[in-house]
Amino acid sequence: MPSKILAPLVLLALIGLAYSITQTRPDAAQGKPLARAPLMVDVETIKLQTFIPTIHSNGKLSASRDYAIYPLVSGQVTFVSPQLKVGQFLSEGELLLRLDDAEYQVALANAQAAVEQARASLAEEGARAEQARSDWKKQSGTTPSSFALREPQLAAAEAVLKRSQSELALAKLNLARTEIRAQFSARVSEVLVKAGAYVTPNTLLAQAYASDKAEVYLPVLSEDLRWLDLERGAGTSGGLNTLELLNPLTQPPQRWNAQWVRSGAALDTRTQQLQLIAEIHQPFTASSGLRPLIMGQFVTARVQGNPVDDAIVVANETIYQGPDVFVVEDNRLVRKPVQIARREHAHSLVTAGIEPGDLLVTTLVGNLSSGTLVSVRSVDGQLMNADRSESNEAESQP
Repeated sequence: MPSKILAPLVLLALIGLAYSITQTRPDAAQGKPLARAPLMVDVETIKLQTFIPTIHSNGKLSASRDYAIYPLVSGQVTFVSPQLKVGQFLSEGELLLRLDDAEYQVALANAQAAVEQARASLAEEGARAEQARSDWKKQSGTTPSSFALREPQLAAAEAVLKRSQSELALAKLNLARTEIRAQFSARVSEVLVKAGAYVTPNTLLAQAYASDKAEVYLPVLSEDLRWLDLERGAGTSGGLNTLELLNPLTQPPQRWNAQWVRSGAALDTRTQQLQLIAEIHQPFTASSGLRPLIMGQFVTARVQGNPVDDAIVVANETIYQGPDVFVVEDNRLVRKPVQIARREHAHSLVTAGIEPGDLLVTTLVGNLSSGTLVSVRSVDGQLMNADRSESNEAESQP
């Protein structure tokens, strides 16, 4: 029975304690609300400057000139240069192959003999013509015919000499052609002949490409063409539109200077892109610490477009959706819509919405609304009198 009486008593005691707690309230302290310091922001003064747009593209390295090596005469290959191997560099005029020249030596000797014989015949015919003119001078009252003066015979002898001289020149040329030499500085890409093979003018011996320069075809979007001067830019070394190539096979990518030499004839109907053709000098030899490029590899390009003078350029991180930017007017944030003509990787060209002299907020302020009270911490990187430590003290004071 005592336990049956104790349980209700404990329950009543707990209910009484809970009631007393809810009825007891602490005394409210009277005072002023805490002062809250305005948001500290950094600003920069908008100034006019020169904006140089950069157009990005990429393309594959290709040969400026391809070189197909054919013989110009027939014969058996008696010599193949050790340099005539895939990947080797050839110098202009370097001997690559030699053909058996025995029959061409004979043809040369025969042509030389024919020339000597024709010269003798011409001299003999000249003497006869001179004698004929002398005999007709002794006769009076008659006019000799050209045939009597042996003029046709003399002309025929001269023609025979010219023909034999031409045949001699051809014999010398054919003999020289038994030695096949590089027409210009090149790099061998394919070899199709071996020593002992019999070749004709239709036999492809090897293939190579010019090693002194290479080309890159760079597609550019049609909307980027407005920033390029297609007439003045192409073919101007260091001129209006300069071009820089990056080799992605190195780390970091190495930079190659290139020259924009010409543009494509028409836009690609599928992609609406225009090809810019850039030229690189000595791309396959190491120079100035640059690693040689490889034929067929991809490179990225940066083309500097036409400069825009008196332009307003702002950093992309200061532009918010809209697009909008924040400026400070009378210590308050003002959100202004802007018109962007071109957006680059880090900066954008603004053509409307803000003016020179405006204080552009460079601090990230998120979605704050216009009219928010702010305090300027720095202008163009120069700290103002107020600093954050003073603001913190103000926040802690009642």
